[in-house]
Amino acid sequence: MILAAGLGSRLDPLTRFVAKPALPFLNRPLLQYSLDFFHRAGICQVIVNLHHLPQTVRRAVDGFGAPMQVQYSREERILGTAGGIRRIRQEITSQTLVVSNGKIYFEEELSRALRFHRRSGAWSTLLLLPWRQGESYNPVFLDDRGRLTAFGKPLPGIPGQKPHIYTGVQILDRQALDLIPEGNSDSVKDLYPEMIRQGHPVSGFVSRSFWCECSWPERYLDMSLQVLRRRGLDNLGSVEGTDCRGVIAGDGVLLGRGCRLRDSILWPGTTIGRDTRLRRCIVAQGAQVPPGAQVQDAIVTPILDTVPASEPQARLGDSWIWPLQRNSPEKTPASHPSSGG
Repeated sequence: MILAAGLGSRLDPLTRFVAKPALPFLNRPLLQYSLDFFHRAGICQVIVNLHHLPQTVRRAVDGFGAPMQVQYSREERILGTAGGIRRIRQEITSQTLVVSNGKIYFEEELSRALRFHRRSGAWSTLLLLPWRQGESYNPVFLDDRGRLTAFGKPLPGIPGQKPHIYTGVQILDRQALDLIPEGNSDSVKDLYPEMIRQGHPVSGFVSRSFWCECSWPERYLDMSLQVLRRRGLDNLGSVEGTDCRGVIAGDGVLLGRGCRLRDSILWPGTTIGRDTRLRRCIVAQGAQVPPGAQVQDAIVTPILDTVPASEPQARLGDSWIWPLQRNSPEKTPASHPSSGG
């Protein structure tokens, strides 16, 4: 299952145009990396939950190259990361369900984690990363046997607990699904604390593979550039004949002569006027940057009639300019990677 029903409010204004899992990440919708993750492990039956801008999620799935059997679970109201799973439990035909958040990029091989889960005897396994100092994520604690003990702070009286980062991927056996209550509920806040309280085994598979998530615009830009460089690329997309470095350009991008662009994402169908200077910008689909403009640390979007003109930072021709740091953790407390926000 891919969790794709969240509003993506911290990625606003980008999620006024596409749902969070449909954001282009190195010119592919984020959700397709979860499909890759499943496909490499031999999983070909997938359920995707929907709510916000569902047609953009469907298009992202339709564009996936490998054959997959995909069902959709449309939530009229958002049921949460556990409630959405509970809603589709009757559709699960196997003993084990793998759930991935739709906003992540993860280079782990899922088959390794599945083998670990089967050997562990646990009802559920969370895919984790070693804790890194300075991270804003809510830590996940494991004891010295690799069993989940707590979220946020260690459980008193249990020695050897170590913090980890939850990737947003979980493996659940059928008996764990039966513990999810009807209606809205959250895996981290509701399901796993109850499993711990009842004494049901939950294990942690600690990965050393590269992982990132895209929860707010500046992080989305930074992680895109980091993966671009991991692949040894200066640019991605058609930018020949221009002065570009660290630019990810989607299909149909029009670049004028004399442009100088640095560390920016250009969504498909954007137009960049001649002699433009962009640095650390995200230009959303359909936006036009006029000739000679100089923009830095910003999000550029088309003008929307449904948005008060006072909300963006400025207007530039037929586009709006928003601060890149919008909704960053300095202004909005960071939530867990599994959250639907």
